[in-house]
Amino acid sequence: MRKIVHIISGIGGGGRERRMGQLVLGLLTEDFAEQHIIYFSDSNNKYQEIVNSGAKLHLLKYTNRFDLIIRLLKTLKDISPFIVHVWTEIPIILFTVSLGRFLLNYKLIIGFLADGNSIKSKLALFVAKFSYSCSNAVVSNSIAGLKAKEAPAKKSHVIYNGFDFHRIGGKSFDKDSFVKAYNIDKPYSICMVARFSPAKDWDMFLNLAKQMTKIRSDILFIAIGSGEQLESYESKSRDEGIDNIRFLGERNDVEKIIEFCDISVLFTNDNVHAEGVSNTIMETMAVGKPIIATKGGGTAEIIENGVNGYIVAPKDIASAIDIIINLLSDANTYERISRNAIDTIKTKFLLTDKTKEYINMYNSL
Repeated sequence: MRKIVHIISGIGGGGRERRMGQLVLGLLTEDFAEQHIIYFSDSNNKYQEIVNSGAKLHLLKYTNRFDLIIRLLKTLKDISPFIVHVWTEIPIILFTVSLGRFLLNYKLIIGFLADGNSIKSKLALFVAKFSYSCSNAVVSNSIAGLKAKEAPAKKSHVIYNGFDFHRIGGKSFDKDSFVKAYNIDKPYSICMVARFSPAKDWDMFLNLAKQMTKIRSDILFIAIGSGEQLESYESKSRDEGIDNIRFLGERNDVEKIIEFCDISVLFTNDNVHAEGVSNTIMETMAVGKPIIATKGGGTAEIIENGVNGYIVAPKDIASAIDIIINLLSDANTYERISRNAIDTIKTKFLLTDKTKEYINMYNSL
């Protein structure tokens, strides 16, 4: 059986790690190849699906650049893969696997392209373009990612994130306990699932909650996620008297909470970040909840404004408020958006279909 090596920074939480993990599991289901995962950063917060997948894990802890190059090349030589699929943009890793393609004669796929951010560092851009030139294929989860990272058109593939509808079922969710634990004391709720980092516009979320209290008193805002800015936003909400918001921190039942809520939003700080095709948007649409997201990156590749969700300009709280009020007062519109959202995921973003697209790409090399 031929071998595939996936190379990634770590196997902890994150959209990139989830995409790789889903592909690994999908390929195992298809019995496509023996799989190995090389990673460089250890963490207690590992995706257990990856750990338990049956793929062989190789941890190469970073010591210095020269040592890392030698150990990575040796590990690849020992495995003798048919395909090396790189999920990290770390320049020293990209350089090494590009060099290794000619030394060890494997097929190379560059797959770190995800968000719609350009590569700011001249060195990083040079190494990325060098890796493109050495690769057999370049793959992104969005057209925006390919454009932003200046990928060559002739080698480029777009394979969107895939959603597994089995994730919606299975786990039980005790709504009564959830309502009691977080004092969910209003009939309607709007959530945002994102890391508390400069890439996300949590100021817009807090300001939306603040302004909504002047219009309606029956809507609660639920913030889900962890990160370095969480405490500062908790303090800000207290200082400004925004009492219609709940901070849940990191959760492992995100889909269930989105399903509990009436509407989901994703506000991005367009000064520093552009989304690819967001997992949060996909999860929201899969459970049939209307999504409101800010314009930019690959968001328009999944949301058709006013058809299966909504796109607003960055900082445009007024438009977000109008959409929310309309959705909560017009059951027909809500149902239409919900139905179209589910249909979009089922027809364009099924995980099994995306796995087959990867297999087709692998087979074409």
